Amino acid sequence: MSELEFQSHLEAANQRGLKSQVGQVRALHVRFDRASGNLVLSLRGGLTLLVPARLLQGVADASPEQIERVEVAADGSALRFEELDADFAVQDIAAGAFGTRKWMQHLEETGALDEASIERRRQVDELLSASTMGRKGGSARTEAKTAASRANGAKGGRPRKTNGAA
Repeated sequence: MSELEFQSHLEAANQRGLKSQVGQVRALHVRFDRASGNLVLSLRGGLTLLVPARLLQGVADASPEQIERVEVAADGSALRFEELDADFAVQDIAAGAFGTRKWMQHLEETGALDEASIERRRQVDELLSASTMGRKGGSARTEAKTAASRANGAKGGRPRKTNGAA
């Protein structure tokens, strides 16, 4: 491969990487504010997110010293509490998911979450349930799907993708 070809491939790969990050929440920096008890996440795009550490599963009962050792990991897509063996996806935290469903139910039952947070979590759960059901439905094997697949195969199979402009 020539240097020119290599540079072309590298640029294309970089562009694909940038496109894949669109819409993803990424942290640039995180610190623990002892006075408020909040994690302060500086996000890509200039946003700042405050997260009460007491809401995070596995972190809620940790000492301030342990919480202060939080690190941004996985190219900004995660927070890592090494000493506590706890990891969180930044995107999940931004969506209001602070642990497992059981943990979230515990937060709801103890009044740790406000009504808006509870409603948002229910909406996310509904979306995930619908997605799961759709995926299961799409993978179902029925006689009708088998027959349709055979008929499509007899016609030459799925049409090939074209890279031409429409």
